[in-house]
Amino acid sequence: MQLNMRTASLAVVASLAAFIAVAPGIAPALAWNPCGLTLSPSTQTTTVPAGTTVTLTYLLTYSDSPAYATTFDLSASVTPGSPSGTWTVVSVSPPNPVPSTPSDSISQTITVKVTAPSTVGSSTTLTLKAVDNGDSSPSASCTATTKLTSTSFPPPSAPQFPLGFAVLLAMAIPVMFAVKSKFATSVKQQSI
Repeated sequence: MQLNMRTASLAVVASLAAFIAVAPGIAPALAWNPCGLTLSPSTQTTTVPAGTTVTLTYLLTYSDSPAYATTFDLSASVTPGSPSGTWTVVSVSPPNPVPSTPSDSISQTITVKVTAPSTVGSSTTLTLKAVDNGDSSPSASCTATTKLTSTSFPPPSAPQFPLGFAVLLAMAIPVMFAVKSKFATSVKQQSI
């Protein structure tokens, strides 16, 4: 009986050792690295001048073993404006699929053009979704969201200098006359 237990224990230890030896080679083949969408810049809220179209930039990243090379289909959507106003997704580029050929390592810049309503203070959530074309499961996609708010143009935080150019010229003209008269005097003295 003890011999059978020793043999069984030895068989279990040998199987475990074989599994431990083979596991590091199998793990990368079975690994699945989901895509990631990161915002650039990393701010989560963007103000958009009311009634204008802006371009937002995202970075799509993905890496996996060569056996899982894939492409992604991109889509963008906005929630209804709050308190009012209709936000519109104008375009998402580059066109689908991203990248154009399957790859196991993707770092792709994506741009989304969005038009803000003319209603100042309207806000929405923009959602960008990338769906893995190589995997049909619902978990094979990634999303990024950012809050968008329409503001008056230019934004209130920007300083206003309506008289800036006029003041600059008013200060520059006397300086120009002083330099001109000094230069004219020095030229007359050199010619004598």
